[in-house]
Amino acid sequence: MKLKIKKSLIILATLFVPLMILTGPTMIVRAAATGTGKVDCVCADPKACLACAGVSPIMEKLKFIIRFLSALVWIVAVIMIVVGGIQYTTSNGNPQAITNAKKKIYDVLIGVFAYTFLWAFLEWIIPGGII
Repeated sequence: MKLKIKKSLIILATLFVPLMILTGPTMIVRAAATGTGKVDCVCADPKACLACAGVSPIMEKLKFIIRFLSALVWIVAVIMIVVGGIQYTTSNGNPQAITNAKKKIYDVLIGVFAYTFLWAFLEWIIPGGII
């Protein structure tokens, strides 16, 4: 179990480093530009306004990908919990089937817990948040 947690932490750290490299400089530049991290911009062209506000198209695509994957994570989590519940109810007292079903539900809950912290971290580090 400890080895599984260590592997999960290594994977999460591997995901955090590129995100920090992509988002860190943008946050610093935007915060330095106004002192508040926000730039007021009145533009006729939305793309020009994004450039004026310091929001790059890469960040917009990253936000879209994160939103899409967030929805996917929650959908898969609900499906796996339902599958684990069905396995549990159809185990007919078989101890190994009960253990497998409980493990599946437990693993999903750990994954959702880890994802929630990852989402909170991304919400904190990405300028303007994810949503």
